[in-house]
Amino acid sequence: RRGARVAAHVGHSTTASEAVSLGVDCLEHIRIGHELLTDDQRKELESLPKRKHDALISFRPWQFIDPDSARIDTILEQFTNAQVRLVPTLTLSQSVLLSRINPEVRRPPGIDTMHEAVIRRWEESDFAVDYSDADLACAEELFSKQLDFVRRAHEAGIRIIAGTDVPNPYILP
Repeated sequence: RRGARVAAHVGHSTTASEAVSLGVDCLEHIRIGHELLTDDQRKELESLPKRKHDALISFRPWQFIDPDSARIDTILEQFTNAQVRLVPTLTLSQSVLLSRINPEVRRPPGIDTMHEAVIRRWEESDFAVDYSDADLACAEELFSKQLDFVRRAHEAGIRIIAGTDVPNPYILP
């Protein structure tokens, strides 16, 4: 109400769409998803085995989302009308989704400049530590869908802002 810009981490208890409706100006991360699912898809999502870090970061809704769907058109229109900025932190998505299937993600350029304690912490806090074979099998597709979503957001005129979310695993400042 006072005109201050608000950035928020959303997607846990408040969806991105709800946050924008409440006046959030900038969405951190690409935790968009639950609001794009049908009731049946939400039930299927809830039936999946829980993983250690799902409450913090889960990209599972993306297995049900078509980035070229009318549901995406609707949310992008909402974001555009509200002049929302998006900080997708795709490097975090890449780290979580691909670190267990692409060794290069675990060894990003410049890793040799990082202190050993940081690298040890990354190994200990790996967000995908308990991903199943089924989770890993669809990881590249989920990341690709997120890239498509960000492309569509950019094409819709939504400002995309770079962000890394350091010090999460395998992400260099």
